[in-house]
Amino acid sequence: MRSSRGGAGADEMKNTKPSWNPRVSRHKIWRLYQNDAQGIRDEALVDDVGISLLLRVESCRTVSEAQAGSLRRGIAKDKYYGPARNRHD
Repeated sequence: MRSSRGGAGADEMKNTKPSWNPRVSRHKIWRLYQNDAQGIRDEALVDDVGISLLLRVESCRTVSEAQAGSLRRGIAKDKYYGPARNRHD
């Protein structure tokens, strides 16, 4: 059941575990550094590593916020709609 704002409903939020985006490939990071050392600028590789890193960091933040929210009895920060609120409201 979706709320009117397009997000998950309170019941769904309680039962949904945050998911982790995959780790950034060590090989891609190594290639990025090797290319940089040789003066090669691979925009596609830069974008791939950058976006992968961003998604991984965002998933870490989401999991941390979910864990913190569960410790505060269902209160979690809604990243789209502002400050902390009680999920049961």
